[in-house]
Amino acid sequence: MKFGGYFSLDASKSSDPDGDNISYYWFAYPEAIGFKDEVKIDAENLARINLTTPKIATETTLHIIVRVTDKGTPALSRYEWVIVTLLP
Repeated sequence: MKFGGYFSLDASKSSDPDGDNISYYWFAYPEAIGFKDEVKIDAENLARINLTTPKIATETTLHIIVRVTDKGTPALSRYEWVIVTLLP
């Protein structure tokens, strides 16, 4: 993906076996990011997000995690991890 491009991530097929409502929380995993710039994801409880690629000088990876949590008692969460390769 070249600078100026964008990509989408989609967790909309997530569901709860009990039928409880669910919420989404997307975040970058800083310990695994190949570049030092902060990755800010403004996606408050969205199943699908669109991100613009950051400016980079060399090929690197971006690690993004989504946490899906049900509204049951107790609230249960599941995490999915996506690794995106970015090209300069």
